[in-house]
Amino acid sequence: MTYYYQDGKLLLRIHLQTGARQDAIGGLYAERLRVRIKARPIAGKANQYLIAYIAKEFAVSQSNVSILAGLRSRDKTLCIKGRVDYPEWFLTLRQRKEAAGRDSAEK
Repeated sequence: MTYYYQDGKLLLRIHLQTGARQDAIGGLYAERLRVRIKARPIAGKANQYLIAYIAKEFAVSQSNVSILAGLRSRDKTLCIKGRVDYPEWFLTLRQRKEAAGRDSAEK
């Protein structure tokens, strides 16, 4: 499960790839959303960059994005609180998830 809602907050389960040529979100890695960022994991800079990047993607302030789990790991759980504007890639992901749920329910 790449994302879920808990107590009115959006939680994203991601696999982070640092040192990428460009920032990008897409694809899955072991049931997690793959996120690529340019920043390197030195002195927490990649985590701060990730928070800024996700905040920009969902049109929320950086203070509304936090890392719940995985501060020192590639696999992280992010929490996004407040009213968000869902980016196009997220809407596509949600449609696929809902379609997969309907397909498995029909079997």
